[in-house]
Amino acid sequence: MADLLHDYITGNPHLLSCYSATPQSLLDTPPKAQTWPSELVHEIRDYNAGLGYAKTFEGNEAVIITGQQPAIFGGPLYSVYKAVTTIRLAETLTQRHSVPCVPLFWVGSEDHDLEEAASVWYLDKQHRSQKITYRPEIGAEGLPLHKVPLEDSLRELIDEISLQTRGSEFREEIRQALLDALDAADSLADWSTRLLAGLFRDTPLVFFSPHLPASRKLSQPVFQQAIANPLECTHTINEAGAKMESMGYPPQVVKNDLECAFFVDVDGTRNKVTFDNDRFHLPDNDTSFTPDELLNKLKADPESFSPNVALRVIVQQHLFPVAAYVAGPGELAYWGQFKPLFECHNKPMPIVYPRSRAVLTTTKLNKLLKKQQLSISDLMQPEEQVLVQAMRTLTSNPAVAKICEQRPSLLEGLQKLEDDLTSLDPAASTMIAALQKDVVQKLDRVEKHLLRGDLDQNEALQNQARRLIHSLAPNRKPQERMFTIFTYLFEYGWGLLDQIMRELDAENFDVQEIEL
Repeated sequence: MADLLHDYITGNPHLLSCYSATPQSLLDTPPKAQTWPSELVHEIRDYNAGLGYAKTFEGNEAVIITGQQPAIFGGPLYSVYKAVTTIRLAETLTQRHSVPCVPLFWVGSEDHDLEEAASVWYLDKQHRSQKITYRPEIGAEGLPLHKVPLEDSLRELIDEISLQTRGSEFREEIRQALLDALDAADSLADWSTRLLAGLFRDTPLVFFSPHLPASRKLSQPVFQQAIANPLECTHTINEAGAKMESMGYPPQVVKNDLECAFFVDVDGTRNKVTFDNDRFHLPDNDTSFTPDELLNKLKADPESFSPNVALRVIVQQHLFPVAAYVAGPGELAYWGQFKPLFECHNKPMPIVYPRSRAVLTTTKLNKLLKKQQLSISDLMQPEEQVLVQAMRTLTSNPAVAKICEQRPSLLEGLQKLEDDLTSLDPAASTMIAALQKDVVQKLDRVEKHLLRGDLDQNEALQNQARRLIHSLAPNRKPQERMFTIFTYLFEYGWGLLDQIMRELDAENFDVQEIEL
């Protein structure tokens, strides 16, 4: 499949037709500022003050926005990188174009994927990646995250992560900050938001949660259109997904043909809505509504309605003058299906700007990488392959040296024979090509056999390679998708956030290295 992030950054014209503009155009063109609804401005100010941090903004600025589902311990590192990118972009645009821009973090408080929100990973003192999961005793399945309760077991998880990670004189201060935020919070979403708000307390980043009453009231026109045209959104994004697939990009959002673009809360739980035979149905609740009944419910209780992933972007644009949305690689893919949706709702599609990507490393880890001649991308391979590759660079085994010496000439001879036979006997040439592949596989197998024997006797190298894997590519995934920032805060303190803010370049789309 095609590499969507690479193609988007490099300006593939076919792919760019699915978006409003290139990311670079955000930096070249002044964003449009616009007055926000006054009731929304007051509510956001009160909300941020309630988190413990008053934010200064007028409510007539352009908005650079990002968003993420809440999670325990504030979620993975990429939530921090999203926020930093958003802050940096807002600052750059304000300075470059003299147009005031506000960086805003949309907390996905209405999401109800508790399984994802309840887990995060950390790196322990033995340099092993460990998963930590919150399992509330009170049933919380189906609840939006702003209603998921906080139980005492979270205090035990705080103790676990604070004791098992590498620490310093900052350990107790960071632990107490986690506990203080927990004591002040009233839900999982609130705890996650308070942690991020604490990290960014000295920045202009503004936090927003869509379940706030003013937001729901102001969003009613979007839901009214979704009720009037119940399957328009679904058909639109499915058609756009088919277009993306035809270009070689797998669609990220695929909906059932009868699925509506919003949820309805009943008895505190978030319910999917379908439309069939002129009625709206809540399949998990055995409830149905006529269009008029649902419109009356929307008018009487707008807080019970929330958008799905596609309609959320329309609600976002309806509430704020969004110039750009800072997106991770996965989000960038599904935004490629949303352009026709903005057209249906007569809203301008913002520029989608790729968030900064990074890996936190240390001088010692970098020395180990250099010693074993490994890259971070090498660490994404299965562990045995990484170990064998590391051993290949360090072995003094004469048999391995002979294989390395003879391999090029052997394969070169087979390639020449294949080329010579192409015009003389194509069938024979094809057989030689197959032989060449077989020889490569068997040489690899012999080499691995020899290296594995050396590897079994080199416990230190195994431990070093595994340390690299767990620290920089845990579970063969990018570090930023796994570890919470609290993995590092216990050792480096709040100054770590200052370092990330200084060193992360919002205009650099490569994976950036931050050496701690």
